Amino acid sequence: MTTTNRSPGVESRLPQSRFNNPRSLRLIRVFSWIITAIFLIALVAAIYQAVVNGSPLPLWAWLGIFVLLAIAVGLIVAAVVYRGVAKEVGSASATTSDSVRGELRNESTRVEAGGASTLHVDLNMQSGVMRLTPGAAGIAEADFTYDDGAWLPPVADYVVDDNHQGRWTVSQKAGRQTYMHPGRCEWTIRLNGDVPTELNVQFGAGQAELALAGLNLPFVELQSGVGELLLDLRGEWQHSSEMLIKAGIGDITLRLPESTGVRVRSAVGLGSTQLHGLTRDGDAYTNDHFGQTAVSLDIVLQGGVGKISVEAT
Repeated sequence: MTTTNRSPGVESRLPQSRFNNPRSLRLIRVFSWIITAIFLIALVAAIYQAVVNGSPLPLWAWLGIFVLLAIAVGLIVAAVVYRGVAKEVGSASATTSDSVRGELRNESTRVEAGGASTLHVDLNMQSGVMRLTPGAAGIAEADFTYDDGAWLPPVADYVVDDNHQGRWTVSQKAGRQTYMHPGRCEWTIRLNGDVPTELNVQFGAGQAELALAGLNLPFVELQSGVGELLLDLRGEWQHSSEMLIKAGIGDITLRLPESTGVRVRSAVGLGSTQLHGLTRDGDAYTNDHFGQTAVSLDIVLQGGVGKISVEAT
């Protein structure tokens, strides 16, 4: 069996929990249900006694009613937002408008290494469509298409520190009164497959498609607010990678490589998780190649409201 060396610094950034054993989680869930049932029974009894006897409700009962109403409102809002994301309808839809209020701008940028031997990439997109692939001729490249009536020009900064690490930061701000329907905004990002790159993506709303095979990614952190996320890992991997993927409201689709070892740890709040072609291994799920290949992918998926789908080829 071939083992994979991992960086302690990278591993330490993955979420750690004492309660990551599935059996322990099930026991905690059952215990919480029992406590909730006891509370609801006590609350109904208190309300019944107040109605029959004409006595005022105790303070804890009023607090309980307030908490239940707040939870109900939160669930309804989350359901409405997720419906808009899933069906691409209503004000909660994460699909950006194709209408152009001003002029449709096309801009490109290319970054040369400038002495950097490693790269840290920060992508901060408020809303729109993001595509990320390998294939940069320099250390990184980007094409931007946006409605200048809804968006300010993108800002891309690149610096190289004394340790020969390049840091590339890309962001774009919306114009006034464009937060609900901010108009067309598309990024196409290309990275160099030879340079070790730590990737940090902050994605607000919309659709993101990341094809990461062929890149050298020791660590990836992706946070998505509202929308759909496709993480395509199919292809050849020459380097191991650890990934932390967090989604708020929306669906995550993860397509796994055919000949690379993969371990997936998954947690979803309100929604479902579908793991195809993987086998449970303790608190995680693995494919048949995990532990057998020199290169492996260690992935943590955290979803809020929505569906996580993992597809193994």
